Amino acid sequence: MKFRHLVLSIAVVFSPAVVFAADGNLGASSQADTTITLEVPKLVQVSLASHSINIPFTTSGGTGASTGVCIYSKETSNVDVTVTTLNGSFAMENGVGNNIPYSVALSNSGGSLGTFAYNTPLAVADANTTSTTCGSAFPHTLDLDVAQAGIDAAPSGTYQDTVYITVAAQ
Repeated sequence: MKFRHLVLSIAVVFSPAVVFAADGNLGASSQADTTITLEVPKLVQVSLASHSINIPFTTSGGTGASTGVCIYSKETSNVDVTVTTLNGSFAMENGVGNNIPYSVALSNSGGSLGTFAYNTPLAVADANTTSTTCGSAFPHTLDLDVAQAGIDAAPSGTYQDTVYITVAAQ
């Protein structure tokens, strides 16, 4: 037993995990230095005008709805926006196996910035770089569209999905 304790004690004393910082000299005073590093990441934020979008029903030509979006980036106006959903695809479900597909696009005052492919980043070059709230405005619009064929093929009921919008700095 004594031998085991001795071996463990020696292993701790000579362990390579014990590392000392830069050395100062032994004397009446001594000085040593170390380098410190702090990496501040590129920060982004997304805000929505509404956290619940009700798509109105129509009997011809499909239907859609939208909500305002504020995209803020601390460093650069270039960001990647990715859209995913609770249901794992762009399809609203009624809870009993029926679904209605929909499309998701992003636009600004200049028009469409693009239609999202599921879980694929869309490059956006006009994120707000001065205010996390975009000055209380929502310069982007998240547009949801449902084709009439999807509505016609679906049995009656309530269809839902949750859309997740992720913004990442480029």
